Amino acid sequence: MYAPGSILAHLASAVGPEGLAPASLVLPGEAAGAPGAIRWAPGAEEHVRRHHVGPQPAEADVAELLGACRALLGGDLGYDEAADRLETAFATHGRLEAADSWLTALAAEPDDGDWAGLHLAVRVVADRTASAPALKMALALLGRFANPDDRERFRLAAHHPEFSLYASVALASTPDPAVHRELAAILARTSGWARTDVAEALCRFAPDQAEARHALLVEGTRGMDGLDGYVALPIAEALPLESVLADPDLAPNALDG
Repeated sequence: MYAPGSILAHLASAVGPEGLAPASLVLPGEAAGAPGAIRWAPGAEEHVRRHHVGPQPAEADVAELLGACRALLGGDLGYDEAADRLETAFATHGRLEAADSWLTALAAEPDDGDWAGLHLAVRVVADRTASAPALKMALALLGRFANPDDRERFRLAAHHPEFSLYASVALASTPDPAVHRELAAILARTSGWARTDVAEALCRFAPDQAEARHALLVEGTRGMDGLDGYVALPIAEALPLESVLADPDLAPNALDG
């Protein structure tokens, strides 16, 4: 299903019942780093920008991303050439700061474009790419298509903190309680920034879902490696804590997280 050497192939072989082992956080083609060297933890650089850095100019990136999509929608390029251009644009211009504006602009494109072709091309890019920025943009766009056949890609990517923001939103925004239950189960198998992303997505899209509430209460801040402050307030705002804590069936260890 996934091309050898691709990120999704790596995740498909690495995600187990307990999630991802620390060694599996290193992506294909990515050096593990010399012992003692200072480097960003997986996902940390993008999350720090998201939470602590103001809006950054992204107009040029948005234009390139949109142009690559338009080339396929309008039939300007052959399918293979268009897919190659998409992957190049995603890898070169795929930035968190550009994603929302790009997707908003893309949604305004005419309905008579080759949207089915775009969906298939983006899926091809997701399945074959070894570029982290390219996979992020592919996941973000696949999430807008809301096709059930793409969900396994999101489930895998939600375990890794480099992609969990995009994958967890794609899953949580699906109006299907069964998908929300799956994401609630994934929460317990994540750690660090991936857990903040899954928890935030559940708070945003599924606060009334019983399994999501239970997962957030029990697992929401567990294994956060000092990042619990990023989700404590969203969880407190999303859950009716007074009634939850008054529940006589609340497990004694429910608040350990």
